[in-house]
Amino acid sequence: DKTIWYLKNVKFNIFIFSTLFIFFNPFILGLKFKILFTKENKISLFRIVKINYMVRFYSFFIPTSVGGWVVRWYKLNKASEEKKKILSSMVVERIFFIIVIMFLSLISALLVDDLSIFNKSNLIIVFGVVFIMTNLFLLIYSKRFNLIIKKISLKFLNLFKIPLKDKISDFFDELFFKVEFSKLILLFFLSILWQLIFCTRVYFVMVSMGIDLKFLTVVWVSSVVLLMQIIPISYAGLGLRESLYVFFLSKYGVSPELSIGVGLLLFFQLIIYALIGFFFVIFEKRHE
Repeated sequence: DKTIWYLKNVKFNIFIFSTLFIFFNPFILGLKFKILFTKENKISLFRIVKINYMVRFYSFFIPTSVGGWVVRWYKLNKASEEKKKILSSMVVERIFFIIVIMFLSLISALLVDDLSIFNKSNLIIVFGVVFIMTNLFLLIYSKRFNLIIKKISLKFLNLFKIPLKDKISDFFDELFFKVEFSKLILLFFLSILWQLIFCTRVYFVMVSMGIDLKFLTVVWVSSVVLLMQIIPISYAGLGLRESLYVFFLSKYGVSPELSIGVGLLLFFQLIIYALIGFFFVIFEKRHE
């Protein structure tokens, strides 16, 4: 099998160098949450970073990317003294995460003059995601918009006599989140840093496989693949990630076997990430 042959002939030193980048991402994600949490929330950065590692471990057993974020919400709630802002903080972080992915995808595709990303169907998806993200942001950041949607939701529940009025009301109250604009700017740049580190990791994985592509090409390809992995249809992105790399890299003459190899090496790096999380899970269990 060609994929196995390519994996056996990986430039190991470059792959190890690429793997080192996974240790930056939990720390940057932790910084993003520290920015979003208020001063009353005393959870430490180290604790958030540990939770990020543990979430990666649990994500291998809970289907879809959504499962990992449910675990993160539970763990942060358990560790936090200000539980009501955890959900809104997580939603804000995800909004900026998706906005930055789309931003870097479009900008890098323009800079390398690859307009294949700008076909009609892709633009419809982009505008759809932007619309959803805008409304989510308004739901969190605008008290007036939050109240409007809350009233509409409660009227809908009353119309169909669904007995969840109090829970839905509390949910909208918990979502509302006012944070300084300067913090949002810092969050945006940290999100860009996180994504560029991820793209650099993918770039060196490709170099280790002997794939010669421009860095900006890798940025837009890997960003689009990561964005589509948010779709909750697989375990840790396995299968979906490899298929997407086969599809996008074929545009640059990369064979399907090489593309699958890239996806599998990235998956192997996630296993290393998860093993660190497993260590923290065991350590936590022993000290409960």
